[in-house]
Amino acid sequence: MRRCSCWEICVAVHGGSGLSSTVSAVAALLSLPLSIVAFVMSIRTQRYTLHAATISDWYREMNELSNLRITHWQTAHLIELPESYSGEVAVLRAALASASEAELRQYELLERAVAVRIFEIFEQIVYHLRLAIDVGDHRKAVFLEEVKNYMTGRLLLNPRLLYLWSALGGRLNAYFEPYTKEIYDKEVGQAAPETMDARGPYR
Repeated sequence: MRRCSCWEICVAVHGGSGLSSTVSAVAALLSLPLSIVAFVMSIRTQRYTLHAATISDWYREMNELSNLRITHWQTAHLIELPESYSGEVAVLRAALASASEAELRQYELLERAVAVRIFEIFEQIVYHLRLAIDVGDHRKAVFLEEVKNYMTGRLLLNPRLLYLWSALGGRLNAYFEPYTKEIYDKEVGQAAPETMDARGPYR
């Protein structure tokens, strides 16, 4: 005797309506995995897009600073790394030798504004990094950690930036959030007077 399949039994018992319900149920079951896959792919795509945007934002900020060599060359020393800082300051002093006292004071004001912008970029990085860690965005956190390490391990060790940030110097640290200062103190530390440039290129 031939055994009836589950499909045939369902049709026999429930008729056409049962068949329709079964088809709907099967379709629903099949659509669930597809929905999950689509959701996962959407999340991955979104994270990739955000990660790419983070990288683009960082390089845009660095390009902004690099453009200062053209637009405000009088402050170019602020984006020099420690190993090339003294040479840049010597060049600037020679270039500004004929500047008036009033012009030099204007350059000092401009210098503070540029330094504030650099520290603002640092603050944005440390807060974005903390957020990426909090939400579990590992790839973004890894990239931002590298950026932070570049700033705290190289750029922010610029002798003039050390002076302008310091409470014993330019006191720009007062303008920033406690968390930013906490990370700065932990990773850059309180600079010794001999590592800071209190004079700058204008005196």
